[in-house]
Amino acid sequence: MEISGTRVCVIGTFDTKGIEAKYLKERIKLYAGVPILIDISLKKHSSSIVSPDIPNYTVAQEGGSTIEEVSRKNRIEAQEIMIKGAVKILNNLLREKKIDGVIAFGGSVGTGMGIKILKSLPLFIPKYLITTLPQEVSSKIAGSDIRVWWSVSDISGGDSINTIEATVLNQVAAAIMGELKAKPVEIPRKPIIVATQFGTTTQHLLMGKSILENEFEVISFHAVGLSGGYTMEEFVRGEERVVAVYDLTTHEIIDEIAGGILIASHDGKLRLRAAIERKIPHIILPGGLDQIVFGPPDTIPRKYRKRLFYEHSRGMVTLMRANEREMYQSGKLIAERVNDAEAPVIIIIPIRGFSAYDQDPLLPNSSGVYCQKIKNCELVQTTIPWWDPHSDMMLWKGIMENIDLTNPNVTIIPLDAHINDPELVHFVTQILIETIKDKWKGRKYQNNKLYINDPYPKFQALVSYYKGYFKMKNNKK
Repeated sequence: MEISGTRVCVIGTFDTKGIEAKYLKERIKLYAGVPILIDISLKKHSSSIVSPDIPNYTVAQEGGSTIEEVSRKNRIEAQEIMIKGAVKILNNLLREKKIDGVIAFGGSVGTGMGIKILKSLPLFIPKYLITTLPQEVSSKIAGSDIRVWWSVSDISGGDSINTIEATVLNQVAAAIMGELKAKPVEIPRKPIIVATQFGTTTQHLLMGKSILENEFEVISFHAVGLSGGYTMEEFVRGEERVVAVYDLTTHEIIDEIAGGILIASHDGKLRLRAAIERKIPHIILPGGLDQIVFGPPDTIPRKYRKRLFYEHSRGMVTLMRANEREMYQSGKLIAERVNDAEAPVIIIIPIRGFSAYDQDPLLPNSSGVYCQKIKNCELVQTTIPWWDPHSDMMLWKGIMENIDLTNPNVTIIPLDAHINDPELVHFVTQILIETIKDKWKGRKYQNNKLYINDPYPKFQALVSYYKGYFKMKNNKK
């Protein structure tokens, strides 16, 4: 297939939605593009409305079947064959540099097939999904940069286009052609370090970026579940320039344990695994592991209503303080997911707190906060500090009791510091650079002034201080 110009594939079930395919073809041509129509209909058919460039019988053959066999199968089996064939065709065209962007459209069947086909394409290939189900697809497109475009009316087929369809299809054709013709600013292509952050660990990340960005491009992902840690791991899997993961904010692990709303393990792909699969250095810190994320107070599960909270964002984000059991389980889960590492995995435990809120509030210039409790669906202030070293200690314990210490690639480093301390940031970034340059010597970190030979007594000392100091303070009141 010899094609020149800006090439856009249009994918749909043309047996019932041929008129929409024809209209998209005309609009793409109007905007100086070259349309390539791919029919993924599940039945053998002939149409006088539009002639596809790649008919459905070719798609079925590429999927390992025939259109006659597909027509006889149940809908689920038929869809899987056509999806497989379309994915193969698209990726062949992409490899041969014969397509620049893709539009898929449809109702429930076309949307489901379109999502799977579009998700097979790499990031930054423009991919648009016109759907009657914009709300329902949000979790399905996680980890992909699919642009979802609401059809507003049904995509009804027939012999003519209605006013709403014409408007929507025209907008999508114009949007993808505009995107393809736009020339982005050229950015130097340095090796990439992928990072994770929260608002409560941003201070650390900003300092770390300033150290690393002379040699590396640092790309951070907001650790907010499917559009955060999950997407970050998909990016690591697909981008060869990624040389290390600076996993500052592993909060999503505790949401996975306790049922928070920001869970990043999805569709069989587990958080903390991409760097292991790629065999690249993975630096892990417990950023945000002290907090389980929910929505407004009235959305918090009833079983948690007597716990300690902090309203991070009015009407949007309520944090619940993680307890000892949850922290231990998080440590256990982290250990289990890195035990088979074949490249350096370095887990750093800053024992003076895991987030901006998780800090002794009585220290000078402290960002530590006091907890709130729920009363009549409202949050009321307490004098209980968010900082809870005893619960934090259980994360370390969960890791140590479940980590495979016989694996020479895994190292645990407890440090007498807070996660946002400048000294800790400098230490972490230097280790990161050493692992990337294959100069990591492991045990030499023991000479660092922050290193704690046996963190358990240090944690116990912090617990004693915490309990005694606040008891004295409250008694004075």
